[in-house]
Amino acid sequence: MLDRSIPPLAGKPKDVKFPDFKEVKTDNGITILVIEDNRLPLVSSSIVFKRGKYFDSYYGEDCAGLGSIMSELITLGTPRFNGEELSERIDYLGADVNVSSNFDAFIVNFVSLSKNFSELFDLVQEMILQPVFDEKEFLREKSKRLNEIIAYKDDCEYLSTLLFNKVIYDRTPYSLPLTGTNSSLRELSVTKVKQLHSDLINPGEMLISFIGDITADESIEKVEKYFSHLNRSDLKSESEKIKLLPKAGVYLTNKGGAVQASMKIGHRGIEKKSEDFLKIKFMNTILGGSFTSRINHNLREVNGFTYGARSFFIQRRYAGDFCIETEVKNDLTAPACEQVIKVLREFTSEKITEDELELTKNYIAGSFPLQLETPQSISTLLINLRLFDMEKDFYDNYVTETLKITSEEVLETARKYINPDEISYCLAGDVESISGLMEQIGAVKIIQV
Repeated sequence: MLDRSIPPLAGKPKDVKFPDFKEVKTDNGITILVIEDNRLPLVSSSIVFKRGKYFDSYYGEDCAGLGSIMSELITLGTPRFNGEELSERIDYLGADVNVSSNFDAFIVNFVSLSKNFSELFDLVQEMILQPVFDEKEFLREKSKRLNEIIAYKDDCEYLSTLLFNKVIYDRTPYSLPLTGTNSSLRELSVTKVKQLHSDLINPGEMLISFIGDITADESIEKVEKYFSHLNRSDLKSESEKIKLLPKAGVYLTNKGGAVQASMKIGHRGIEKKSEDFLKIKFMNTILGGSFTSRINHNLREVNGFTYGARSFFIQRRYAGDFCIETEVKNDLTAPACEQVIKVLREFTSEKITEDELELTKNYIAGSFPLQLETPQSISTLLINLRLFDMEKDFYDNYVTETLKITSEEVLETARKYINPDEISYCLAGDVESISGLMEQIGAVKIIQV
């Protein structure tokens, strides 16, 4: 008889092979990536430009949010269609189009049935190459964002994020919010949006992926048809790595009347392209990257300070950060900080247990295949290979290399990338209620964000 009190043993993780892809570079420098998969009559595509919001500052000292507004306006009109007509046309094709930008890239993701893909690709290229950038739409979008900022000022989590980025990335483009600030949005103009767009369309900085029911020849033909006329620009979307300085200390920003505080605790990290990427992911999964992590166990289960806490490494092209985040009642701010430091000091001084090692191997190796379930998620991984200059076989070796990690390597990685003595404590809440408590942790600095 089956004894249901005994959980089944986990199976041995299997190797996962990333789908084979073809890579071609056009004469004018566009990188084309193709994965042929005709199991379903779908095609998913991404058009990516290596010019993210990091470069907003190139257009003026106070231009934060420029790339974000441009990505929104791209969808609101071309010479043939206004925004409403574009939306209706996309719906008619049963397609989905998403335009976004982050610090590292400007991205257009789109997917449709293969029978409608040619018409969709024609529509998307028109949106990218011939946006109208209507003045009225620009002013409406700017007004909407200014109103959103007013609303966000009541959100402690939003305020603590602004504070943390301001402290860690002091006076660099990463210190500013992606969507802009009150002052920067007021300074933006359609002229600056058009200049950014002109610089963006550089074939030497373009990546285009195709995944699904489409051949490599068909993919190349579409790119050549619509983008071969583009001339390469000498403008490169490259910058030197940012050298961040440690900013250890206690930093508060005020949200009067808040009964709990949003906490961001961390320090400078590393850029995206790191030889220790897998080891960092493995190490952080144990520290604060899963529900059973040490930080969540301590703050939630042992002490009952919070509903949840987590840690993560933000890794961008030129810099990154290590952050622990949670929310606690005002009177628990200092005790929570003390427990976080306790966990960090233990984690950087002692090896993890064998149980933690094996559970984490099974967790990461078992969850990675889930990232290969949809064309859209595969496209993201494929684009990242070239956007961050990763090795072609990185994903093929993902599970194998994960299973090789030892407890000694986890400790070595923790000591290399986590420094409890460099911690910045960034809290948003009622300063009058929490500043006295936080003085137990260190000298308090109050910063307006």
